[in-house]
Amino acid sequence: MSLLESPALELYTRAPLKAILSGEHSVVYGYPCIAMALDLYTSGRARVIRDAKYPSSFPFPVLVDKETGGRLDLSSSMREALRLVNEEILIRLTTTEQSDKACYYCESVEITVHKWALGKGLGSSASILVTHAALLLAASSIYSLSLLFDVSLLGENYIHGQTTGMDLKTVIYGGIQVYSHKTLCSSQIPSDILLAHGIKILIADSDITKSTAQAVKLVRQRQSDDTLAQIGSVSESLIELLSSASNASNASDEDFRLALSSIIQQNHALLCSLGVSVPQIERSREALYRTGCFAAKLTGAGLGGCCIGLRRQGDTTMTDSNMRILEVSVGEGLMVTKMPCQV
Repeated sequence: MSLLESPALELYTRAPLKAILSGEHSVVYGYPCIAMALDLYTSGRARVIRDAKYPSSFPFPVLVDKETGGRLDLSSSMREALRLVNEEILIRLTTTEQSDKACYYCESVEITVHKWALGKGLGSSASILVTHAALLLAASSIYSLSLLFDVSLLGENYIHGQTTGMDLKTVIYGGIQVYSHKTLCSSQIPSDILLAHGIKILIADSDITKSTAQAVKLVRQRQSDDTLAQIGSVSESLIELLSSASNASNASDEDFRLALSSIIQQNHALLCSLGVSVPQIERSREALYRTGCFAAKLTGAGLGGCCIGLRRQGDTTMTDSNMRILEVSVGEGLMVTKMPCQV
């Protein structure tokens, strides 16, 4: 059923970016991965109109930079991905029996993004695709999260090659997600598990745009089966640590941080051995340590992008004026409303 009850309204969406705590590349080969949504949001707005039938095509979104308000160009790959999403949703709608009901659809779509995060391994393509598809579907009578995932996956696969869908599910559901063998696992890790142990999350931007497809190809060519298996083992250790810490009320914060630091550093070392770190990433990681982080690693496919760092709450912040470093929190999942979203 459509979220709309009257014509000529606006719909709003908000979808998070994401970071990977452990499991880059190995997840493609069936090993577990832990991802978290970030409270860095992509927001969308659509004007919805009512007509007797659906149009022959849906609009492409206008992309806007959150910081400057300036309009951004859609990359050729994103435009094609959005075209696939538009066509699939239109096919689903026109093949769904409508009887005498009026048709609601998006006349225009505007999506506001963090420009600096585009192509940086934070799930920006997933966030944009989910935001756009959610608006188109929410205006219609066939909105569901499963359908939203399916149509968004068409776009993700076009941009990145055959993907696991992990980014999409993290963006849609939010929180901290455990993903393995192409499905979300039942492990329930509280979104505030790090904060509960006095840990803050930081993101450092290397200012280098990466290519997921290129990084995946590099790893495949290296045939690093043993390293991928080791990353899988590290991910399992992290899942066990986070799960056990959420169930142990008397767990020592310091012991938890020491164990977490060891796992994060092992993960980064293994990713380096895969060849997906670059000097700019290492400088980003060093900058996080200079700000007081006790652990830091690259997040995402590598060859550019961002690093994630963990710092004890209350530690003195030392800024690095030469690099974008943001303090973030675990984000909520997709929101679709008839009122503007807080971002």
